[in-house]
Amino acid sequence: MRDAMTSPKSLPVSSASYRQSIAGCLSGAIGAHGLTESELGRWLEKLAPALHDLKADHASGRLPVLRIAEETADLDAAEAALDKLSEGAETIVFFGTGGSGLGGQTLVALKDLGFGPAPGRPKLWFMDNVDPVTFAELSARLPLARTGLIVI
Repeated sequence: MRDAMTSPKSLPVSSASYRQSIAGCLSGAIGAHGLTESELGRWLEKLAPALHDLKADHASGRLPVLRIAEETADLDAAEAALDKLSEGAETIVFFGTGGSGLGGQTLVALKDLGFGPAPGRPKLWFMDNVDPVTFAELSARLPLARTGLIVI
């Protein structure tokens, strides 16, 4: 976590491109039921000691879980697996219900922005409802010989 804060509404948590913002919860964005600037300031003051300790724990490495977002060692292996699975595939189907599928769907939605797969990459489907009717409909629509399957 960096100390450099652009404003209380936007707190950068690392040097990565991810940024968390609560601007949509403020009264300026949603009206009378939103959090006012002064209320936000009071809460940030109350949280200052805990935030200080959390930043110290991050810097010292005392709580390794705080460093998970910075881990990149598995990215090369994941990319190699994707490349292998993508060879000759038009589509990749992920089977996973609940949280097993939601994480991947969220990442794809954040990356995709409605433009579809990257050139040369297969289209992705997420099956989070594996009832027989839905499964049969998807199976009938896909070129199974050119479809990769991942079960989570």
